[in-house]
Amino acid sequence: KKIATILLSIVVFIAMTPMMAFADQAPQSNVAKIGTTEYASVQAAVDAVKTTAQTTITLEKDSTEAGVIVPENKNITFDLGNHTLTINKGVGSKGTETNGMQLLKGSNITIENGTVCSAQNPTVKNGEAGTFYILIQNYSNLKLNNVVADGQCCRDNGYVVSNNCGTTSFTNTTIKAPKTGQHAFDSCHFQTYAIPTVTVNDGCNIEGNIENTYGNISINGGSFTTSNATSMQCVLDSIATDKSAGIKLSSDVTGYV
Repeated sequence: KKIATILLSIVVFIAMTPMMAFADQAPQSNVAKIGTTEYASVQAAVDAVKTTAQTTITLEKDSTEAGVIVPENKNITFDLGNHTLTINKGVGSKGTETNGMQLLKGSNITIENGTVCSAQNPTVKNGEAGTFYILIQNYSNLKLNNVVADGQCCRDNGYVVSNNCGTTSFTNTTIKAPKTGQHAFDSCHFQTYAIPTVTVNDGCNIEGNIENTYGNISINGGSFTTSNATSMQCVLDSIATDKSAGIKLSSDVTGYV
């Protein structure tokens, strides 16, 4: 009986081995969709957009994946579906892949209903571990609606949303740049590109400094937490006529304004 039991166990193990191997090699489940067509990554969904027609890419679950590049002249809405997109590998020009997302000029892009953040120690330029300089590098016409852009794991002297072209608007959005040298966002005119305009609307919570370098910033509401006098003055100078915004100082700037 003992020999028969051993033989039976061996037969059962051999029979199960192919199934176990198949389970180990099972493909990763899809995370994004366009309509009913699913994709293994957000970038794969972007790459499937071949026209300029308005297209919605929906995130189906929390996802940790490489950065996202949207090429020129696309019309894409990223509906995060109240999920978190965590980026663990940088994108950008060769040798400077230190952006989480790169949104190129001429595109109309909306990001809504969820969180975009950096993983800890993502892969950046030349395959090295490090930190993102910019979480969202924007040259497009961009809208952030009901979004948390979280730069807590990004570089101390970097930017969470950097705007170098086009029009950008934030509505019901929180931008987190808690490190002293970080900027929540900027409006920075880049080379021959059109002068960028950034608009902050009601319901926004901007946690970090802001910067205007030959661009435009218009503040219609929201609350701001800054750590230096230059940023605080930028907020004050950018509040639109007949509008108001809350300002909180995270450090003592007495005598600097």
